Order: sequence, then structure tokens, then C-alpha cells
Amino acid sequence: MNSSPRRSFVKKTVLGLSAWLGFSSFNRPTAELVNGSFVHVVYFWMKNPDVTEEKQVFTKNLKSFLDQVDVIRSYHIGEPANTPREVVDNSYSFALIVIFDDVSGHDIYQEHAEHKKFIADTQHLWSKVQIYDSVAVG
Repeated sequence: MNSSPRRSFVKKTVLGLSAWLGFSSFNRPTAELVNGSFVHVVYFWMKNPDVTEEKQVFTKNLKSFLDQVDVIRSYHIGEPANTPREVVDNSYSFALIVIFDDVSGHDIYQEHAEHKKFIADTQHLWSKVQIYDSVAVG
């Protein structure tokens, strides 16, 4: 009994389902290393976290300033993901992650006129800021 057509059908079906479900190693995206060796993470706690207008002013000013600092490799602005686990702190209002090529890029960013303007224009909106800086290992 020749099972070749059946094997071919099963193989195509399994590969098709695997790809559709994302299980295929052929279609799986690989994780990428962050492109830059200095990561600046800032958490903001807003004074009035439920006031939409204040959140809009804050994010507009934040995006405007970030887009004007050319030493920034990339950035992410986010809100808590509502992942309630004991080890997760979801108490902040906004997270900012900024990637630089190196510490000198970070230093330029810190002294940049637009960074200082952002702080002056929005600091009345937040009650707390916490920063974590890191450099790549290895």
C-alpha cells in the first residue's frame, strides 16, 4: 500500500496548522537585542491620573521633546499594562524608556534645552518620578 499521498497531505496539513497557530520554527520571529548600550527608564506618577486633559498635555509635551533630541536611538511611552502580580508595580501613571548609543548620548539628552523645557512645562502635573538607568552587559 502506497502511503506517499497520505503522508504528503498530513505533512502539509500539520505545517499549515503550525504556521497558522504560530508554532512553526520556520515562522517564529527571533528576539532582538536592544540597539544601543544605554537604557534610561523613567516612571511618572501623575498628581491627577484620572484627568484626561492633563494626561494629554503631558504626553504631547513628552513626544514633542523626544522627537527633537537627535541622540535618542528609540523610545517607548506607555501606561501600566494591568498585569496584577505580586512582583509587578502598576502604581505609576506613565513609563518612558529611552535608548541611547552610549552614556554620552544620555548626558547630552539630560542637558538638552528641550528636556529642560519639558520638565519646566510639565513638572506641575506629576507628584513623583523614579529613574532607572542601565548599561549593556557582555
